[in-house]
Amino acid sequence: MISTIISFFIFLLGILLLFISLYLLRHKNKPFMLFHPEKHKDLRIIIQITGTLLLFLAFLTFVSLILNNQVFLSVILILDVAIIPILPILMLSYIEK
Repeated sequence: MISTIISFFIFLLGILLLFISLYLLRHKNKPFMLFHPEKHKDLRIIIQITGTLLLFLAFLTFVSLILNNQVFLSVILILDVAIIPILPILMLSYIEK
């Protein structure tokens, strides 16, 4: 029962990572929220790299569910938690008011 709930939440994490990565990759050349990557080449590069990295992590998250290896799953979850906050921290200096 508990492993099914954990698997469900890991699946939701993978869906969330996939959605965020695709959103970033689609908006790397057009404005979104308070950001204008079309004006800042550095921001466009940050969005490209982070979007690709999150897409790769989403893929690894789904693979970890299929393999059902606890060590691999733990490593992927640690990577997810470590990588996800990097994007907002890097984007803080590019907010246009």
